[in-house]
Amino acid sequence: MAKSSRFSGGFAVGLKWSLFFLLCFFILGYSAVFSVLLASMGGFATSLITDWWNAKADPQPATTSDAVGNQANQPKAERVLTRAEKWQRATGTHRRRLPRLKWPFGKR
Repeated sequence: MAKSSRFSGGFAVGLKWSLFFLLCFFILGYSAVFSVLLASMGGFATSLITDWWNAKADPQPATTSDAVGNQANQPKAERVLTRAEKWQRATGTHRRRLPRLKWPFGKR
């Protein structure tokens, strides 16, 4: 049996759960309109959760400890500089200094 490309798997699960919620709310004694409203909200939420749960994550680039170790062993001129190293080269300092703020009401 081929899967329909029109609907995702989460839609079918959400539809089933909305029918379950509809039956439960009707048994609990809620009015028909309110039961349909709550059941549709529950089914929609269930379909979103199911789609999120089954979503394929984008593949992350694999970083091995060997690659990180090789970068640390390379001379600074050959490897990519970090943001802190760029800042140190540009300013000649080892830590970032905040600019002094001018007090608008005279000297402090």
